[in-house]
Amino acid sequence: MLGLIRDPRHLERRGTTVERFTENVDILPTIADALGQPVPVQCDGLPLGPLLAGEQVDHWRIAAAYEYDWRHFFIRMQSRDWPWDRRLEMQHLAVRRHDHHAYVQFGDGTWRCFDTDADPTWRTTVDDPSVVLPLAQDMLTWRSRHANRELAGMLNERGGIGEWPAGVPWRTAI
Repeated sequence: MLGLIRDPRHLERRGTTVERFTENVDILPTIADALGQPVPVQCDGLPLGPLLAGEQVDHWRIAAAYEYDWRHFFIRMQSRDWPWDRRLEMQHLAVRRHDHHAYVQFGDGTWRCFDTDADPTWRTTVDDPSVVLPLAQDMLTWRSRHANRELAGMLNERGGIGEWPAGVPWRTAI
């Protein structure tokens, strides 16, 4: 994804372009890393510091992902017979944008695959199973790895929630 960011520690890199997938979720890890702080375990993003410094990062993401939810448009439109009416659960999509293709999975179970090399405006669809299936599997894997992680890495112990920082002297006594 296209983004603009400049690291004042690397002024010599000003105006350069990094051709790697980045996402909004990279902002917090980048700031934490720049401040010399650990990246919270709940973060899905990656620190952009190495890329901003011009370093080669071998284990970077292979695609950018995003989700869009439009349930809010339908909530006030009509009454629903909850819990039997599940239409709201279908009002969203998830996208995985790779170098050559984009795969879109809709909440109602339908999907679209686009050939972004042939058409960067996302109007040329691909139906070839040898292309679509690996993209669908990649989407499924990505979604399973990034499912609700609000409490990822958190410890619920003795009435408290949180991860103990390293080096807390009294922690070992408990």
